[in-house]
Amino acid sequence: MTFFSRKTDYALLILHALAGRNAGMSAREIASYYGIGRPFVANILKALCSGGLLQSQRGAMGGYSLARPTNEITLDQVFDACEEPFQLTDCTTHVSEQCSIIAACPLKHAMSDLHNRIKSLLRNVTMHDFFQSALTPNSFITIGLPRQVSSKTANSPSEVH
Repeated sequence: MTFFSRKTDYALLILHALAGRNAGMSAREIASYYGIGRPFVANILKALCSGGLLQSQRGAMGGYSLARPTNEITLDQVFDACEEPFQLTDCTTHVSEQCSIIAACPLKHAMSDLHNRIKSLLRNVTMHDFFQSALTPNSFITIGLPRQVSSKTANSPSEVH
């Protein structure tokens, strides 16, 4: 199971391509650039436009461009534009009719907390940060999470680098 669908994955690629161009790109150019079928690209572009992340211009010189700078577009906005609303489990919504043991479940609050943490993580990663981390090998997105423990301190759980 993957967290992001292929649609969201390709949406991130499309946003990355558009972030590097002032003039924008046509659906045909994007499809050709990544080798993705044009109907699928058109579907993704429509979702990104509906989500307010892209703007389109018709005509011979038309195409798609970012609606806002990359530091104003977050990962959760991309996810929401391309996916069903994020829900970690059935019980993370206010009313869960799917779970028959919700009233007795000892994990419902922990699941809700984890759901909120994941949403917060997605909300705090801008496309600018995400794309910058792609440019620097072995980098990570600074979002307040601990870095990996180095091999020197792997036996010392209190030290996180």
